[in-house]
Amino acid sequence: MRTRLFLACVAPLLLGQQCIGPTTSDNEGATLPPPPARVENPRVTLNTPQGTIVVELFAVQAPETTRIFLQNVRDKYFDDTIIHWAKADEGIRGGRYRADLTAKSVSTTIPNESGNQVPNRRRYLAMVDSSASGTTSAEFVIYTKDSKQYDYVAGDTPRTGRTVFGRVVDGMGVVDAIAALKTKTATAKNGDSLPNMPTETVTVTATQTTGENPPPSQAPSIACPPDVEAAKTGDRTPVPFGQATATDAEGNTLTVTNDAPPDGFLVGPTTVTWRATDSAGRTATCTQTVTVRGPASVRVQTSLGAFVIELYPYDAPKTVDNFLRYVRDGFYNGLIFHRVVKGFVIQTGAYRPDGSNPPTRGPIPNEFKQSNVRGTVAMAKVEDDPDSATSQWFVNLVDNSDNLDHQNGGFTVFGHVVEGMETVVDRIAKVPVDSDDKPFEDVVIESIEVIGDTPEPPVITTASGLKYQDLVVGTGEMPRDETAIVMVNYTGTLEDGTQFDKSDGAVFELTDVIPGFREGILSMRVGGKRRLIIPPELGYGTRGSPPKIPPNATLIFVVDLVEIKG
Repeated sequence: MRTRLFLACVAPLLLGQQCIGPTTSDNEGATLPPPPARVENPRVTLNTPQGTIVVELFAVQAPETTRIFLQNVRDKYFDDTIIHWAKADEGIRGGRYRADLTAKSVSTTIPNESGNQVPNRRRYLAMVDSSASGTTSAEFVIYTKDSKQYDYVAGDTPRTGRTVFGRVVDGMGVVDAIAALKTKTATAKNGDSLPNMPTETVTVTATQTTGENPPPSQAPSIACPPDVEAAKTGDRTPVPFGQATATDAEGNTLTVTNDAPPDGFLVGPTTVTWRATDSAGRTATCTQTVTVRGPASVRVQTSLGAFVIELYPYDAPKTVDNFLRYVRDGFYNGLIFHRVVKGFVIQTGAYRPDGSNPPTRGPIPNEFKQSNVRGTVAMAKVEDDPDSATSQWFVNLVDNSDNLDHQNGGFTVFGHVVEGMETVVDRIAKVPVDSDDKPFEDVVIESIEVIGDTPEPPVITTASGLKYQDLVVGTGEMPRDETAIVMVNYTGTLEDGTQFDKSDGAVFELTDVIPGFREGILSMRVGGKRRLIIPPELGYGTRGSPPKIPPNATLIFVVDLVEIKG
């Protein structure tokens, strides 16, 4: 009987409803106390020039964050602060800067309570700092859009997220209006860059209020695992995609099922629906996306016909990425096969018919792995310099492995011809050439088109302004926080392709690098490869880093996360 009364008191965690349990006797025949009273969650009113926002705090799920937030309200900590960041497709942030752009902090460390697994969703209130060790910043965010990238990740390698500790119960239209204001980039008194700061000053005052709780939901609560990506391994690819969790209104764990294909996933995105049903027949669902990436292909249209190359992004990711960037830029259109050696190779990627050279980006590192057998496609490079390849490539007409695999670090094979080898490539190989192996009659590349089942990886833009593309999605562990020590391989270039830095096996603590690089690494897994596009405010800013990095430079890094050292 005692157990039954206790369960009746438990309410849905997502709504933050609480109960005070009664004092009971262990004697079975004792008189039962009256039903427990429901405890109201505290509410805070945020007053702004645009209107009033009322938030309900989740004192059960985030007790310490709620306690410290309320103490700050009572101490009038927020009353001289502003909304310093506004973005219509994410939310608004406050609690960090005064109107004169001096920064504020609290004396008490606010612990990270994201393990409550309350999701970062529209109208929810969360702490911006997601450090596992906690924060002394009272900066908060109210979301205008679901932001699951900040959710806590459970499993064998858990990752802390942002602590969600409340939700807007009145005034969400005010939040949307502030988020839609015109913004600018400003500089705080401590030198911090403040992108997306409203041009109109939005002051904040905060007071604790009371109010009726909304009626508790009786539907089950369900949480999906994060979206995952994997490389194609066959017609159908087995992908570990995690496990959803669900509880009923009394907190009891429910069985969760899904509709994932039992024999693996096809190439492309697949939506997996998770479902849980309680004893009363009430059902909750959530969805997860599982994406399988297959090898991309390109169709090379020449003046003598077309052939198709299937690329090897998993054997030579940097090389494939470099090649596809040239393809998408239209670099190869109008170039000629300037070297044709019967019984050896046909080579292109350097010259126009008039003998001029289009400008190239910087060289890329050698990624020799596959042998130079007939039909494979490999990068050309400078003699005695393994890491000198830029835009030139060739097709092996015969098995050249005894030669090309063992000189100059091995020539990087990044694909093979799957259509048109005999009908087009061998035809090009037979054209008459001069003493320099250049065809008397130009064989011109008219176009190269990306085909196949792998589009260019999407460019993700974070709240800070960092952009990144996942070239290879890792499967290993993630850095625990900003104090993690990592080993990476990286190449850094400017927007025009000028290489300013390169290192393999670099080991450092994430606190020691520029903010954009640190943020980009924090959400990677070991084995992953990512292109980071770092705006000036997250890099070296207006000063630059002479002589290699000019002022206000956007930096592009291609990074492999090799290992987490500590």
